[in-house]
Amino acid sequence: MARVKIESLVKRFGTTTAVDDVSIDISDCEFLAMVGPSGCGKSSTLRIVSGLEKPTAGRIMFDGKDVTRQSPDQRDVAMVFQSYALYPHMSVRRNLAFPLENMRLPRAEIESRVAKASEMLGIGDLLDRRPRQLSGGQRQRVALGRAVVRDASVFLLDEPLSNLDAQLRVSMRSELKRLHGELKQTFIYVTHDQAEAMTMADRIAVMADGKLQQLGTPDEIYFRPANRFVAQFMGTPAMNFLSGRLTLEGGQARVLVNGTTHTVSVPESVARWTGPHEVALGVRPEAIQLVPAGSGCLTGVISLVEPLHPDVFVTVDVGGQALILRTGTGDRPAVGQRVDLHLATAALHVFAATGERIGADPVVPVDASAER
Repeated sequence: MARVKIESLVKRFGTTTAVDDVSIDISDCEFLAMVGPSGCGKSSTLRIVSGLEKPTAGRIMFDGKDVTRQSPDQRDVAMVFQSYALYPHMSVRRNLAFPLENMRLPRAEIESRVAKASEMLGIGDLLDRRPRQLSGGQRQRVALGRAVVRDASVFLLDEPLSNLDAQLRVSMRSELKRLHGELKQTFIYVTHDQAEAMTMADRIAVMADGKLQQLGTPDEIYFRPANRFVAQFMGTPAMNFLSGRLTLEGGQARVLVNGTTHTVSVPESVARWTGPHEVALGVRPEAIQLVPAGSGCLTGVISLVEPLHPDVFVTVDVGGQALILRTGTGDRPAVGQRVDLHLATAALHVFAATGERIGADPVVPVDASAER
């Protein structure tokens, strides 16, 4: 077990800055997910933590000890890669035992650790097979097993599920969460899949362009995004954005949506801004409700209906801007139909032109129908 502290980390490759002044304090036994698009710097950060890469600037601390210049074998870390990295000529048993043999552990201890890891991961009946005889999910379990037998204090996982099919990824997410609970070790998990991060992690570090955009729990990331990038990246479907102009009417903050004559009330915390500003109004699909004609704050025309049972995603054209809402199969409207929309005020987000969120948003889900 270990507390990992990343301090002011910078990594440059020539003129390209891959990691730009990133600082994260990871608690002992925490499951931290680092998420972001390709090229955001998350894998480079993980490789620096592992010792496979040296930073341009900054430090890596394990339990208060500076390990920045230590080699990987001195750091007591176990790493799981996207490619599995199994030895094709070795049996599963030998793949699991090989790192322990390199550590020159006694044969009895090696056999004990291999048996324990194979039982934990349900691969005991595969020990005599070669990697080519295994399915993708079985190979991933063996790769995890090779990390588990190390009994390391920190587990580093670099997109380990990306080569699996969608159904297997879902089941392996549960396996990894269970494994973390059993091992009670520190996990740092890199992924580009926000669903993996949201379902498994205690906290999430969202990165873009080498910078840390936000660090928080899944609820904080989803319901209180720090900026427009985080709001758009986290969530399926993504948050909707309507461009408009923020004004104050009788002390109430409202956004006049571009291309329409409609204004939308926004949370009171936004009212501290004085004068008109060009902003983006953010609203998640579940915070929008179809309502009877004349009772909504916005009107639009349905341009697309996508059944994805049990949900139906409906795209509405509002003054030339697209707005996606989530509804049930029993409320499926028709393409071309004009509809009224209600937006839950407490669930709305307002973003400045620079991308930062204005004011504070709730950390609990808001039901658009319950608000009315």
